Amino acid sequence: MFVVLEYMSRGSLAHAIYGKDHVPLAWKHRLHICIGAARGLHYLHAGAKRAVIHHNIKSSNIFLDEEWCSKLSDFGLSKLLPLSTSKALTRIDTDHAVGTCAYMAPEHRVRLLKEKSDVLSFGIVLYEVLFGRPQYDSTLPEEKQYLLDWAMESLSQGTIYHAIDPYLKGRIAPECLNKYLEIASSCVHHKGNLRPAMGEVEVTLELALELQERADSEMSIYPYGECIYEEALFSGFVWKFLGLDSHNFSEITNDSSDSESNNCNNNS
Repeated sequence: MFVVLEYMSRGSLAHAIYGKDHVPLAWKHRLHICIGAARGLHYLHAGAKRAVIHHNIKSSNIFLDEEWCSKLSDFGLSKLLPLSTSKALTRIDTDHAVGTCAYMAPEHRVRLLKEKSDVLSFGIVLYEVLFGRPQYDSTLPEEKQYLLDWAMESLSQGTIYHAIDPYLKGRIAPECLNKYLEIASSCVHHKGNLRPAMGEVEVTLELALELQERADSEMSIYPYGECIYEEALFSGFVWKFLGLDSHNFSEITNDSSDSESNNCNNNS
């Protein structure tokens, strides 16, 4: 048997945002890619008679065609849910969690799987896109090795602007960044029932793009056709807009730093 797949000339999202010799992507470009991937995952969860859980969402499994349209790939671990339980949990029939540890939801520890497990994995991808780095990087100082923990710490300290991809500094409107962080943080909540559905993720990302385009249209255009947002605009905006406290952050990041040590099969 031969399986013929569409050629993805731009490679994976992982390569596009932090691969060797990659060319930095513009922020709105990244948003379009995230929206496309969210739309695809939304279809898997709600667009067919039987929901499909991808079970291995990560930036290296999102591919880009010549027009930078994003496509989900690697369905080797996917689960097709029965009609009668399309919205329920399903049990993973293995003795250990299977997937990519750094992107796994906490429910994998008890071998339970649901659509919201994919949502958490996608939330981690959203942070990778914003920070321009992988979820786990052993070459960084210990406190920065796990992206999710580092992102939440940056939010709690009000230093998120200094932690994101340096290429994006000055290129993201505060209103857009707020909306993006709002949905990304909701996606990675350790309680599955408090994570949004992928339809909500898709719509919120589209709103973030609209906010960016609206802000760009109202800004003066600097040389080379770029809108530059001054750092002072971001001072203290995270707490004001997100309305999160330390308890929320501890819930969101609960168990995340242990994910690499789980007994699981790392699929790359």
